[in-house]
Amino acid sequence: IELEIQGGPSPRPLLSVPHLLSDESACYYHGYVLAEMAVHQTRNFFLKNFGQIVDNNKIGPMLEEAYWRPGNLEMFLDLVKKLTEEPLTGRPGSTRSRSLWMRSWVRLCAIVLWADRPATAEKERKEYDKAVARPAPGADAGEEEVDLKMRVRFVDGPTVIADTEESKGDFLAACRQFERFLEEKYPLAAGEGEGSSARTFG
Repeated sequence: IELEIQGGPSPRPLLSVPHLLSDESACYYHGYVLAEMAVHQTRNFFLKNFGQIVDNNKIGPMLEEAYWRPGNLEMFLDLVKKLTEEPLTGRPGSTRSRSLWMRSWVRLCAIVLWADRPATAEKERKEYDKAVARPAPGADAGEEEVDLKMRVRFVDGPTVIADTEESKGDFLAACRQFERFLEEKYPLAAGEGEGSSARTFG
């Protein structure tokens, strides 16, 4: 990993992340590394199977069933394997020629250190605009009401802006009320959004 990312050995092992105050707390930092590896693997699994993640109503139920519902009743590695159908690929010698997480690190370092930054920024902007312009399955597709079967409140400090309990459970009505609040509070920002890639509710 050190050869791939920084071109040679490191005085301190690259994945060693000791805590400033206590060695025990370093466990949490290593946990973050494992979690990030799992995020890359899970994201790739969804992209490979569905082609897109944003506004995909199939992903939420799958995450709930595989990750959130079991919670701490199952081992972390088992959860990842159950959803993505392969072990956590955290090392180059895993089931793939190079781990997803490893490739992401190398790509990130290349972007920061050597890549053509303007070209990279332009590419990322095009991908973002493309994702934003894609019609959502709910509000942007003309759906009039969305009932999430839960209470949702939009607040600004002590001020309640919108409450689904007041809109008879309609989440989109609360979103529209929140949108009006933003337009009134930030009129210049709302005006600049016209004709851009800004999303609206309803």
